[in-house]
Amino acid sequence: MAQRKTQSEQRRIKDDAQVFADETQTTYHRLSDAIWSYAELPMQEFRSSGLLAEHLEAEGFDIERGVAGMPTAFVATASNGTGKPTIGILAEYDALPSLSQTAGHLTHAPLIDGAPGHGCTHNAMGATSAFTAVALKRALEREQLDGTIKLFGCPGEEALVSRPYMVREGVFDGLDAVLDNHGADIFRPVAGVSYSAMYSFVVTFHGRTAHAAGDPWHGISALHAVELMNHAVNMLREHLYYTARVHCVIPEGGRSPNVVPDEASVWYYVRDSDERVAEDFRKVLRCAEGAAIATGCTHKVRTYTGIHQNYGNRALANIMHENVAQVGMPVWSEEDVRFAKMFQKENGLKQKGLQGNHGAVLSQSAKDFTGSGSSDVGEVTLVAPTASLLFPVLPREVCGHHWQTVSLSATPIAHKAITAAAKALTGTGIDLLCDPNRLTPIREEFARLQKRMPYKSYLPEDATPPIDLNREAMAAVRSQMEPHYVAPDSANPIVETYTLE
Repeated sequence: MAQRKTQSEQRRIKDDAQVFADETQTTYHRLSDAIWSYAELPMQEFRSSGLLAEHLEAEGFDIERGVAGMPTAFVATASNGTGKPTIGILAEYDALPSLSQTAGHLTHAPLIDGAPGHGCTHNAMGATSAFTAVALKRALEREQLDGTIKLFGCPGEEALVSRPYMVREGVFDGLDAVLDNHGADIFRPVAGVSYSAMYSFVVTFHGRTAHAAGDPWHGISALHAVELMNHAVNMLREHLYYTARVHCVIPEGGRSPNVVPDEASVWYYVRDSDERVAEDFRKVLRCAEGAAIATGCTHKVRTYTGIHQNYGNRALANIMHENVAQVGMPVWSEEDVRFAKMFQKENGLKQKGLQGNHGAVLSQSAKDFTGSGSSDVGEVTLVAPTASLLFPVLPREVCGHHWQTVSLSATPIAHKAITAAAKALTGTGIDLLCDPNRLTPIREEFARLQKRMPYKSYLPEDATPPIDLNREAMAAVRSQMEPHYVAPDSANPIVETYTLE
């Protein structure tokens, strides 16, 4: 089969892909809205992952479900000709706890108090990934190109769980390039080093029950051990480098004040640069050991995940940037802009509206890393050349991991961003499939990264995916959420018109 295409042929193939995107975009807007309505917590995304896998299967992809021991992980594969090069696409679809919100509402208005919500735009991201995969498969077949498209359904990103286990099982082996995406308030690819490395782990202390008033001297309080560990970690903070971030919640602290709790647990995230995160982790574990000794408890540590920083491939990001420039910003309507500014005003944000064409620049590594959030995409960047595209699901200044993002990620603004992102990612894939020479600098850069940072997993050898994570929390709200579910074949979007008053 002919592989190398001239520039004019590539332009024609891209133009055809953009027409296809315009003609089919409603399908993926509805997929995004459906996933938004499901709002499933990490590792419990049965409807969301099932919807994406079933759609891709209907589009002719081969589906492998239950990847790396995780029921909501899958790989969708379509191949043509020799099957090389192999282009990977990452998809996420999990939501965040306690962020339930009415779509397109200017103020906080939960659909269901305490229920989850898509506060990180993963509904739009999963739909964008599926959109891109289908468009690239179509280009492979119509143009008789050699290549393979693989979409990786990656659950639990908000808990940073799935990709370390997928890497350990070799799921990402043999990829020539990986296309990632993330909703934002800007439209540009990310290159270089970003995000924090991280360990996520639970420390469970075991003590002895007793009557808290009658004979507390016979008890050993597991809750006191948790409190003592947290106090020790707070004393430690001053002596961690300024790039570190350490935070926790207490999932279990006892059941009744009049019973000395014999079991209590604390869930920690420890974040830092790859250079320092392992040592930070060891220091926090010593705080747990000290708390156990001081209180007379025993303790166990379960590591959920350990992830690296992100190392975005600049050569691949440059190709993404070319395609962002070719696609251009979504064409915002007057209503889009007006609604964005009203939302910003109502919530005390700067009234910057929506990103304009002037914002399409390539994002580089920060000169000095000062600490940040995390993404388990970092694991993939160390085993295959990877670049991420940020796309404008949100108006400027909107808060992430917040009901504001939930409100906005199922609006016409988000839908237009999905289409623009899918066009840019599809164009990037077409460049790689039509001109193998474009892979050369990508591979060379990745080879240098591998030499400098050969991959070594942070997972303990006995670590297993926490597939039980959030099971009870999700089960507690599913029946209340079901009346609000949106069918992916619905004729109407969740937000048909804006509330402009």
